[in-house]
Amino acid sequence: FARYFLPNELMQQEERGQQSGAVIMNTLGMAIAYHKVGLWMDSDYVIHDSNVTSNDQDDEKEEQPQPVTILAPTGFDYRNSSIRTMEHYTRKVGILGDREIQFARIMIEEQFRLTEYGGPQNPRNGKETEILNALVNAIRKANWADCTYGIIRFGLPVPLLEAAYAKLDPLGFHTILANRILQSCQKNLIRAPLELLRIMLGGA
Repeated sequence: FARYFLPNELMQQEERGQQSGAVIMNTLGMAIAYHKVGLWMDSDYVIHDSNVTSNDQDDEKEEQPQPVTILAPTGFDYRNSSIRTMEHYTRKVGILGDREIQFARIMIEEQFRLTEYGGPQNPRNGKETEILNALVNAIRKANWADCTYGIIRFGLPVPLLEAAYAKLDPLGFHTILANRILQSCQKNLIRAPLELLRIMLGGA
């Protein structure tokens, strides 16, 4: 979905095989790949140690995996968990540079913004600001189209939505997200809606 909202100039850079275009698309790809990861990884799920060792005295007995951490407090805002996971992986494998990681971080932070994103202006590097704005707006529009099943789609063609959902399994994303929001509102009827509004208006 995000590619549909990208400016033609960025798409052409990739099509021409330019290195800058490949870096931009790789950054966008990492942000897309990780922007919802926190929904499965934080709050309600305890991360277990995967290294299960055999008992020296009895090879048939194995130690049970012990819970080691909970990544985030309960709530529907899973962005910080997504960002931490993205940064850990991309730095570990060296797939993105510091500038690209910063771009991906902002894209994940702003994924629920309803209004147009226009980040801090840098007069000395206006082109970089323009690229960042284009990437953030592409992913936030695509995210809204996905989260709302196209109710809010910013002009994304319905056939494109239908084709994507026919081909790709959402893995329960919409149900999990809806339940998280509902549970948060039930726990705090005043704070939770205000928090959601803050996120939609671009709050970090």
